[in-house]
Amino acid sequence: MGLWANLPLAIGCAISLTAFTAFSLVLGQHISVPVALGAVFLMGVLFTVISATGIRSWILRNLPQGVAHETGIGIGLFLLLIAANGVGLVIKNPLDGLPVALGDFDTFPVIMSLVGLAVYSRSGKAESPGGILLTIIGISIVGFALRS
Repeated sequence: MGLWANLPLAIGCAISLTAFTAFSLVLGQHISVPVALGAVFLMGVLFTVISATGIRSWILRNLPQGVAHETGIGIGLFLLLIAANGVGLVIKNPLDGLPVALGDFDTFPVIMSLVGLAVYSRSGKAESPGGILLTIIGISIVGFALRS
């Protein structure tokens, strides 16, 4: 999708299910990997049946536009939380209350991710061709070079 339509998007059948399975079911609820993968397989079979019978098209035609947008935003925020936790921007809160707390902003991964986010936002706003991809490649190269 990113190369063909010139959009910085990736499309996959239930791509959000991968993150949900890995982080919520396996790591969060300690469900075994074979059981989680079995659930993903059954979901794939169900999705194929729904698509082949035309039910999926009917659902998409009748789904309110707001619900579709809100679902995408929710999935994006879930993936953002996973990424922010991965670089240390947020950490598990040791106290009762909120599940996460701010991490240490002086660490290399946090600084690199914030710089990357700033450049990424700027290149997206400037609508420079390939700017977002070049930002990801550039930050990755700098990160690997300085991290070693």
